[in-house]
Amino acid sequence: MNQGFIVWEDEYRLGHEKIDSQHQQIIEMINDLYEARFYKKEQMVVSEVIERMCHYVTEHFQDEELLMAAIGYPDLEIHQSEHKFFIAKASQLCPRRGDGNVDIDDLMVFLKDWLLEHIAKTDHQYKPYLGKD
Repeated sequence: MNQGFIVWEDEYRLGHEKIDSQHQQIIEMINDLYEARFYKKEQMVVSEVIERMCHYVTEHFQDEELLMAAIGYPDLEIHQSEHKFFIAKASQLCPRRGDGNVDIDDLMVFLKDWLLEHIAKTDHQYKPYLGKD
């Protein structure tokens, strides 16, 4: 697949190697989900991609929150509440293993819209506190 569902743009870059890499990995996983849906792969493949992504996003949120605490980001609690919202909403949309009752299109749109909004706006609010890596 050439472009994918989401294309990484330089404007998403925070300048922190680990966080930028994690954001790129999440985008890649959403693109994997898109590809699985687009090519009508088995539901099990779609479920595995979603499961892998949900685990990775939770790990990323933990890393990001630890980073924000370490740099003294004053709006950490607000940022954490956005992460909690995402996890709650995603868990409503994500199928349990073997459950085919998920609207993959709704899930992909939610992931794309929320993630890009979160990276481009919310994450960039702590960028000035990063200084140099």
